[in-house]
Amino acid sequence: LPLDPQEIRTVLEHFDRTVESSNLPVHPYPRPESTVQNVSLDPGSPPLIVKLAYGYVTTLSILDSSGAPWPIEDMSWVGDFEIMDDTVKDLTNLLRISPSTQFAHGNISLRLLGLDAPVVLTFETNRDLVHYRFDAVVPGNGPNAQTPLIDPGINISAGDVDMATALGGVL
Repeated sequence: LPLDPQEIRTVLEHFDRTVESSNLPVHPYPRPESTVQNVSLDPGSPPLIVKLAYGYVTTLSILDSSGAPWPIEDMSWVGDFEIMDDTVKDLTNLLRISPSTQFAHGNISLRLLGLDAPVVLTFETNRDLVHYRFDAVVPGNGPNAQTPLIDPGINISAGDVDMATALGGVL
């Protein structure tokens, strides 16, 4: 049976609505977020959680306390994730992570250049929130740290020698 142009258009519109209905997610799209979090290297401290979402890429950046990139020597991960590193350089501080399933869960262990302790992060898929960009700040200066132009003077952060001297004998 030949169809007239209007009938062809009607069939194509029905097909288009069917394809759209089958491709729309059941849940709303996750809220995107960029975050900066400090990594704790203390024994017993919980690892940071990177929230990922199926169908999205999360960029993980490793920085030192001065904001300079801290290169990753090697890494190992577990879970249904595709991880791409920056292939332009031999050492990079950037990883691009995509979950392969909607309910992926796992972790990654990173060995950073010149750092003895490994940096461990937990990966979780999430339907409400996705980290588009996750900057992990490792305490201390990495191999690419720049010397500040102005001496900051006395450092009063917890565990610092200047702080211990200032609090010496005060109990």
